[in-house]
Amino acid sequence: QLAALLALCAPVYVLGMASILLFKPGIDAPFPFGILPYHGYVPLTENPLKWLHSLVVPWVVAGAPLAAVCLRMTRASIAEIRGEDFIRTATAKGLSPTAVTARHVVPVALPPVVSLAGAYTPLLIGNVILIEKVFDVPGVYQLIPTALDVGNYPIIQGLVIVTAVFVVIVNGLVD
Repeated sequence: QLAALLALCAPVYVLGMASILLFKPGIDAPFPFGILPYHGYVPLTENPLKWLHSLVVPWVVAGAPLAAVCLRMTRASIAEIRGEDFIRTATAKGLSPTAVTARHVVPVALPPVVSLAGAYTPLLIGNVILIEKVFDVPGVYQLIPTALDVGNYPIIQGLVIVTAVFVVIVNGLVD
């Protein structure tokens, strides 16, 4: 609960900076082994395993707010559904609690969570923009500050259109 609340309330760039301080290897680091690599981002073509290793923490930080919202929504949906008549009937028939949850609770609790995840797609994209900056990960959204500085509006318009199409596609799949 506390981790979900922190992931939900803290801005993603604060979570990113805190994770860099916590997981970067070094003498003063709380974890001497370090989860983040020494040199930051490693390109995929250079070493696929190091590339994956360099992106684990940024992916977790980018998805933390969405995961927190989905966790809270799932918990609320499951708590609401557990009191329904068909759940009591399934339990009275002698099904184990695991079978009741897997066959009856989860299929009913999942659609609102999936809809919520689709609605939070723009937030996830906004988090990706910040994560690219905080973790110095090369990506298409790093073009935005440069394009704004020099007044290159076609790049900004292109990124907005591509992002909007992506959001529409995700919402269409969710529905």
